[in-house]
Amino acid sequence: MPIARARPPSYFRFPNNKRANKEPERRFCILRSRLRARKAAQTLSSREQQLEKLSAAVVRSVRKDDLVRQLKALERAAKELMQIDAQLAVLISDQRR
Repeated sequence: MPIARARPPSYFRFPNNKRANKEPERRFCILRSRLRARKAAQTLSSREQQLEKLSAAVVRSVRKDDLVRQLKALERAAKELMQIDAQLAVLISDQRR
């Protein structure tokens, strides 16, 4: 959200005394700069929090994908072991005859 540009109030302007006019304007400008810096810091903080949440979500997603791959590999290995076990059972039963 952009910060609106503030103008110093009219009572800061003294047409007859230029030097007296400068000090209040400087103070106003410093105050405005500090407020903008504070707002920017708040925005940065909230964006950092969003990035941390996104980063955690990415890590969870990658971990989930890894676990899915591992589960598929385990299921394949279990299926192969069951086939080998069935083949061994057939061989054992053939030897007993």
